[in-house]
Amino acid sequence: TNSEAIPACTFRTTCNGDETCIFEVLQENNTHVGSCDSTYTTKICCTEITSATIRSSCNAGEGGVVSMYETSNAHAGRKDYYSSIVCAKTASNPVVTNIRTSCLAREACAFTIFQQNNTHVGRCGYYTNSLCMQEDFNATITMILNVTTPNWNESVMLSGVATRADGSAIDTSADPEN
Repeated sequence: TNSEAIPACTFRTTCNGDETCIFEVLQENNTHVGSCDSTYTTKICCTEITSATIRSSCNAGEGGVVSMYETSNAHAGRKDYYSSIVCAKTASNPVVTNIRTSCLAREACAFTIFQQNNTHVGRCGYYTNSLCMQEDFNATITMILNVTTPNWNESVMLSGVATRADGSAIDTSADPEN
């Protein structure tokens, strides 16, 4: 069964061969950010990410991870706050990021931020706001009604199936009820 890619990010001096640098930091906690070619020596390296580029807006097929005030020695913000956006993708799809106090089952913490904008970053667990990341994947949801023209006060049952573009099933058992 095929499953969506969940990037795993690590703070390193050099990214491994199966990792891509999304940005660099001065130190591991309470720190500024910079591009992957800045003067900083600690990189945030992520598996599953095939490219990460700083742009003023993300291209089709890319998703915003975080934004930076400048590309070196800068504060960070949510992906739409500053005009320098780290845009990333997996081999097949854009990444999706959400800021949460804890990541959902099919997300992974890439790093944490002190606050949503004009902020410092740190390792996962350092701040209470986690930047949770996953791959955005194409899905089809088929819904089935048990009646097409219900009578007044008649019960209607709705059921359905969610599948990926390749036809494999999507497990929604860990999703919140809402």
